[in-house]
Amino acid sequence: MKHGLSLSLCVQDIITDRVRVEDVAFITTNTCARDEHDWMRLVDSYRITYWRADPGRAARVVKILLDAGRILQPRVANAEYHHRIDAGIWQDIG
Repeated sequence: MKHGLSLSLCVQDIITDRVRVEDVAFITTNTCARDEHDWMRLVDSYRITYWRADPGRAARVVKILLDAGRILQPRVANAEYHHRIDAGIWQDIG
């Protein structure tokens, strides 16, 4: 299983078949989407930047992960939260 550290880049890996969505335990993001409207704006923005390879599939992947509670957003509770991805966007967690 994998722990992702970037919503945009991890979903990009999923839609380009580098990582299977079934292998993702969760993704911890630096995003702060508080409601459905925020998520729609975020996904729409990422679809034209990071997810151009398959924007429809990317939106479906986000919905799958969201519905399963597999996207974590620490910034919702702590606006100061920020993690780095210098060491990579994926961590193997067993």
